[in-house]
Amino acid sequence: MANHLNLDRWKNIFIDHILNDIQWAIDSERNLAAAQLILSAIDVVSGLERPAEKEETIGDIFIRWCDVHMKLGGQSHSLTGLDLWGSRCGFLHGYTPISKQVRLQRARILSYVDHAENPVMGAADAPNFLIVSLRALTSLLAQGMSDSMARINNDEALGVLVNQRMEMMFQSIDISEKFSEL
Repeated sequence: MANHLNLDRWKNIFIDHILNDIQWAIDSERNLAAAQLILSAIDVVSGLERPAEKEETIGDIFIRWCDVHMKLGGQSHSLTGLDLWGSRCGFLHGYTPISKQVRLQRARILSYVDHAENPVMGAADAPNFLIVSLRALTSLLAQGMSDSMARINNDEALGVLVNQRMEMMFQSIDISEKFSEL
């Protein structure tokens, strides 16, 4: 297998930074921060494989990625990519569970919890409301990132494109050695 993706940079951005920050928020019982980070991470990773001429990701790309990688179901409820898109839009643009997709009844209102018995829970008398496990979402996100990484790594043209995009992303670096002489 040829490596077309800068795996060190991928690890730094997606594992060491994004996934670790999500896990920190969950472990710190900062559920809203964890949910925001998960939705933002989906936005970032789903947009990596967008066509070169598209400078930003769009809803359709986010939703398709979620429908493939973020399939989450409970006893009688399942989460859709459109539910996650609606949650993302409400959360990131207004810090609210209500978005245009929710108002149009295309997506359901999502609430996020940790240590849930089921990955997705809902009530028969509230069909437009779901409670979602942050740990289950994080697990699916990590697997989806891994799947995307493998797909990108095996496609030379896509690897070049994603490497260019990752060059512009925030990265965590240890600068203590550079400043130890001061």
